Amino acid sequence: MHPAPIPGNFTNRSEESRAASWGAGLKMADPGSDHDTLSLSEIYASIQGESTLAGWPCVLVRLAGCPFRCAYCDTPEARDERVGQRVPIGEIVRRVRSLGLPLVELTGGEPLAQDAARGLATRLLDAGYRVLIESGNSVSIEGIDPRARLILDLKTPDSGMSEQQRWENLALLKPEDEIKIVLCSRSDYEWARDLVLQRNLTEQHVVHFSPAEATVTSRLEDTPSLARRRRITRRELAEWILADRLAVRLNLQLHLWIWGRGRRGV
Repeated sequence: MHPAPIPGNFTNRSEESRAASWGAGLKMADPGSDHDTLSLSEIYASIQGESTLAGWPCVLVRLAGCPFRCAYCDTPEARDERVGQRVPIGEIVRRVRSLGLPLVELTGGEPLAQDAARGLATRLLDAGYRVLIESGNSVSIEGIDPRARLILDLKTPDSGMSEQQRWENLALLKPEDEIKIVLCSRSDYEWARDLVLQRNLTEQHVVHFSPAEATVTSRLEDTPSLARRRRITRRELAEWILADRLAVRLNLQLHLWIWGRGRRGV
C-alpha cells in the first residue's frame, strides 16, 4: 500500500519532472539491500517543524553520528554514531510504513555521514514517500536521489563550524532545495545577510533564517556572558529581516512551540 499524496506543489508532476531532469546523467547511490544497516537514533511521527513543509504530519528518521560540534546543537544524543542502534534498511522502511504518513524526513546528527542513507532515501522514494533530507553541510551532497528535497543547513561563524563546511554543495542544489541558516547573534545575522545577497541565494532557493533555539554551550561553556550576548530573540530576528527588506523566511521550530524543549520523539 502506497502512502497517500500530500496536497500542494511538493508533490506535483512538474517538480518531479524537474528533479528527474536535474538528476539525468548523475551517478546515483545504490539503493542497497534490506540487510544494509544504518546507525539509528530514533524514528517517530511528529509535525514537521521547519522548512516550507512546516505543519505537515511527518515521520522523522533520526540517524546517529555527526562530524560537526555546533555550539547550539539541540540533538547531542545523536552526535555519536556508536551510540545508535544498527538497524537494517528494510526494517527502517517497515517502521516508517507502520507510522502511516506520506512525508518522511531524514535528519540527524548528519544523515549523509552514513553512505547507506542515500540508499535509504531512494528506497523510500521508490515506495512512494515524499522525502526531505536535512543536512548540516558537513559532507558532500553528491549522489542524492534528485527526487528528494534537500534542506542544507549553512553554518555561521558563531556555530563554530563555518570554516569546515562544504561550500561546494551550494552548486549541487536543485532549484526546489532549500537553505537554512541558524543565527546566534547580530554578527551572525549580518554574515548571513551578506552571504545571501552576494550569492543571490534567494533568487535560486527558499532561504530560512532561524534563531538558535538551543542554549549556546559547546564552544562557549567557559564564557557564559559571551553565550548570553550571542543569543538573539525571535522578535529581534524578525525586526532585522524587516528592516533590511530581506527576502528570507523566518523559520521557527514549530514542534518546540507545541511540545516544548528537551523532549524526544515529538
